[in-house]
Amino acid sequence: MIIVTSLRDSHAQLAAHGAKRAISILSPDTPHPDFPALADGQHLRLTFHDVNADGGGLEGPKMRDAERLVHFITEWDRAAPLLIHCWAGISRSTAAAYSAACLLRAGEDEDDLARELREASPSATPGWWSRGASTPGSSS
Repeated sequence: MIIVTSLRDSHAQLAAHGAKRAISILSPDTPHPDFPALADGQHLRLTFHDVNADGGGLEGPKMRDAERLVHFITEWDRAAPLLIHCWAGISRSTAAAYSAACLLRAGEDEDDLARELREASPSATPGWWSRGASTPGSSS
């Protein structure tokens, strides 16, 4: 199970679900939380702004961030939940959860995985339609 949440709720969600691994994705000016319940090496800390690319004084994700994320996800044994959070629990954490779903369920249709994620979390962004599919209820 993957739990997506905000920084504010991250400690409570970690405890409530018994997560044994966590991914924190926060801006350079936001300190990463400590999760004392996690063993060494079980907390990935990624630092970049909630933007697609560098610009306007903001730092976007880099290839090394994607590589670290992929490695951390593929090393997860899935015996206990994985918690993923960003500041609001909406965009960076959702993107990481979608990446995890695609990695862990390789061979499944990515649009189906995106729809599944969207159904589980209607506030999640980016929305599944960002891949060029029609929005729910539309005829296009």
